[in-house]
This record gives sequence, C-alpha cells and structure tokens, in this order.
Amino acid sequence: MALTKVDKSLLETTSGTADASTFLRGDGTWAEAGGGLITYTVYTGTSHTWSKSVNSPSKIIVEVQAAGGSGSYASSGANSSSGSGGGYVRKLISDLSSITSGTISIGIPGAGQTSPNSAGNDAGNTTWTDGVNTLTAGGGKAGANSAYYQAAAGTVAGGDFMIAGGIGAGNNKRGGSSYLGYPGIPMWTAEHTSGAPMGYGAGSGGSYGLATVDGGSGVVIVWEYK
Repeated sequence: MALTKVDKSLLETTSGTADASTFLRGDGTWAEAGGGLITYTVYTGTSHTWSKSVNSPSKIIVEVQAAGGSGSYASSGANSSSGSGGGYVRKLISDLSSITSGTISIGIPGAGQTSPNSAGNDAGNTTWTDGVNTLTAGGGKAGANSAYYQAAAGTVAGGDFMIAGGIGAGNNKRGGSSYLGYPGIPMWTAEHTSGAPMGYGAGSGGSYGLATVDGGSGVVIVWEYK
C-alpha cells in the first residue's frame, strides 16, 4: 500500500512545537515561517516617535516624503511661478539590533501666498533618525515673483532609493511633482481657481490675481516585517 500520510508524532524533531503557524525545517526544528508584513504606519503632522518594542519587527522599510513649496502670487501672468516638489527617500533597515526607536520630524508645507506681487514659501525638511541611520528629504522651494523662474528641487540624502522633487516652473506652468504627489496647476482670476496639489509633497501652482494655496504635505511611512 502506498504511503499517503505520516503522523507528526512519527517525525524525529529536535525542538519547537508543531501547530498551524509552524513548519518543519531540515534540521528537525518546528519554526515559524520567516518574513512577511506585520503592519505599516503612516505618519503625518509634525513630530512622532516610532518604537520597535510595539511589534518587534526584524526589519523595516522607511519612506520619507518632504512637503512641497508654494507658488507665487503675481499681478502679471508672466511673473507667476510655481513651487517645487519635496524630495523622497526610501531605505531598508535590515539590522535593528542596535535600534530601539526612530525619531520622525515632518516639515510643514510652503504656505500659500496671500500678498500680491510676492513669492511663495519654502517647505521644511522631513527626516528620520534612529541613532544609526539619518534619512533627509528636502522640502520644496518657493516659486519666485519673476518671469521664467525655476524653483529648485527638494533634495535627498541617506536612502537606498531616492528621487529629488520636481522643479517648479515659471510663466504659468504647473508646480513641481513629487514621488507621492501630483502638482498644482497655475491659477488665473475667474478661471482656474484652485492650484492645490494632490497626494503628498508636490508643489502648488502660482497665480495671476489670486492668493495661492499651500504645497502638498510631507509624510513618513514605516513598513514593519517579521
């Protein structure tokens, strides 16, 4: 008769307990399968602390997206410049043996400009520090009140995978994009009246005859794995 089933009591094992969450390794040990996502947390606002002790992961992936800059408020169409996008930094931290927590600082987005003939505002940097690693995503820059101006891209440092923010363009162009956001459009009186970006970290559009809106907010996402 062909053998179709082996009772686990007949197996020679060295340690561990056989149950629905374990498997038998080649060395005779019952063990949980490695890897697998435990959870993820999205941090917005300003300051937070991630604690390893909550879920006891063996590794984490940290995503850091800086906020976007805001566009200028111009009285001449050619002087309308958009804000640039914030930088994006991602890192796999596979050795948590000397890390107990991570400090998160999320820079505020560039505030919309309410004064005519004025540049927009820069966004703050967004960072992660844990005593071993420092990830820094530079905030987007303000659109200037001048023709054909390009707002510099948000910078990046410390990651495995990094993308600088998109530049903010002048002469009635869109704001700078970000890895996690779509930029705001330029605005005109009685026409396009909302230059708000979507998602996280993109720049807001400049305006002709209207106050501009804030750049996209920053965010930090922590993925925890077994």
